[in-house]
Amino acid sequence: MSFMKYISLPSKETEHDPRLSSVNETGDPLDSPNSDNGFGHKNSEEEQETMLNKERGEDDTVLDMEENIDSMEYGKQDKIDRSILPCLCIAGIFVFAWVASAIIYGFYRTGHMSGTGSLASRIQFDDLYNGSFIPEYQKLEWIKTDDDVDGAFIYRDHDDSIIVKYVADDKKKILVNGKDIVDPNGKHLHYNDFVVSPDSEYVLLTTNRTKQWRFSHFSNYWIFNITSRSTFPLTNPIDKDHQAVIAHAQWSPVGHTVAFIKDNDMYVSVNLVDERRLTFDGSAVIFNGMPDWIYEEEVLKTDNAIWWSNGGKRIGYLRLNESEVPEYEFPIYLTHFNATPYPKEVVMRYPKPGYPNPIATFHVYDLETPLASQFGAITFEDDFSDDERIITEVMWAGDDTVLVRVMNRVQDISRIVLVNVNTRKGKTVREEDADKMDGGWYEINRSMFYVKKSGSLEQDGYVDIVVNNGYDHLALFSPVDSNTPKFLTSGEWEVDGRIQAVDYERELIYYISTEKSSIERHLYSVDFNGKNRTALTDINNEGFYSVSFSPGAQYYNLNYEGPDIPWQKVLKIGDPSKFNK
Repeated sequence: MSFMKYISLPSKETEHDPRLSSVNETGDPLDSPNSDNGFGHKNSEEEQETMLNKERGEDDTVLDMEENIDSMEYGKQDKIDRSILPCLCIAGIFVFAWVASAIIYGFYRTGHMSGTGSLASRIQFDDLYNGSFIPEYQKLEWIKTDDDVDGAFIYRDHDDSIIVKYVADDKKKILVNGKDIVDPNGKHLHYNDFVVSPDSEYVLLTTNRTKQWRFSHFSNYWIFNITSRSTFPLTNPIDKDHQAVIAHAQWSPVGHTVAFIKDNDMYVSVNLVDERRLTFDGSAVIFNGMPDWIYEEEVLKTDNAIWWSNGGKRIGYLRLNESEVPEYEFPIYLTHFNATPYPKEVVMRYPKPGYPNPIATFHVYDLETPLASQFGAITFEDDFSDDERIITEVMWAGDDTVLVRVMNRVQDISRIVLVNVNTRKGKTVREEDADKMDGGWYEINRSMFYVKKSGSLEQDGYVDIVVNNGYDHLALFSPVDSNTPKFLTSGEWEVDGRIQAVDYERELIYYISTEKSSIERHLYSVDFNGKNRTALTDINNEGFYSVSFSPGAQYYNLNYEGPDIPWQKVLKIGDPSKFNK
């Protein structure tokens, strides 16, 4: 299916310019300026002169010839019968009308195909900067349905209804009717975004979104009960001014428990009936479960620092203390067109080189254990000092084990710490030193992907992107405490970003790489043993692709981003032509 919009560019209308036209105003379309019409016809004065000469008789023949010598010297043809002129004019009119009709039809057809249904507007200067030419992709949110059918995605309809669509049979189901989304007073809720609970019983809605930094924002959160078709606030009743106070809310992987952040403190609403406050020290310099500016912008690149365990029994989060980070002031001159004429001064904690970073610690909360016994951070053996430690990635490997990637401040040492949640201690199972390797440093990314034991994989493990002979490649670590990589890919090219999906049925790992070219991105698969590497995109043609997979990795949404006209398709693994939509 194609969701792209195309813009046709009609030619610019200009005033008549003789340089752009072959039509002479004083003659036939084939006439040239200051001459006869090309067929030997003279203008009216010349014709009158010729008639007069004929009346003079034979003696004036020489004079007639002299008068015509100039025309003969310039290669002009003999005159033809004037009776042909009307026919030529009529033919010229028909040709002109046919060409004009073809041009108008071409512009109409281009405008119709682009979805405008009429001639497209002219390009304006602002179009170069306001995103007019940025391709538009349909947002496709894959979900795991209650009937456990893979290949279902969810989207918001024009009337605020929430629709589930199944790729296999193209059927749709209205999960939530837009007219039912009202607040307790019966007023329609115009929500910004929505997330359906894993058990498909509730919908988490956001309203009154207020932007903070690049990724963060504050919102009001509402819960919609799909069965009773009722709506209620996630936490304490929303005040009359609807001021947004919640920084983030997130469903657990199972059921309908929600973790959320309010006033820099962590809360959890167990099954939406038992609200618990997990932290009590949130302030302007203490962040629980959410990043401060530097962690949001440079480390996590998201609006939260929350990680649920696979079974939803435990939740890990970061605590950031930036009390030692110096303050930085800067003005904001204009946030909207109705802004006041005086700039607004903003004060934030900003760590410049050589000055303190926020202190990051990792914590885990167990929903089945009393809160009083869970205070304190997880301790790491051979840990970096507080002013050196950067926690860049967290990944659960089951419900009792967590892998945490920790780096030093200059990012030339990377450690994978295996945390035993029951003992609340972590030990280093992998360490890499970029300075010893090539004198460089490690980029911050989130590339670890948990792989449970299945088929030929006898123990749980994880896939990570590791440097292999100077290039980033896929490496399997099994069991999870292994420090010996089993490289699944190799060569003078790199795996880009992260693992896209794992197909346990076929024992395949999907990834995007630069194997074809450093300026291209193609989708590939490789099995758990590093064999049978296969391209899923056309590597015979240039392409830059991105992809998202369904939860069961049986379907995927493929985005072609260039260099030709971008497009978007939903395909099925093993039979891409069947679901080419």
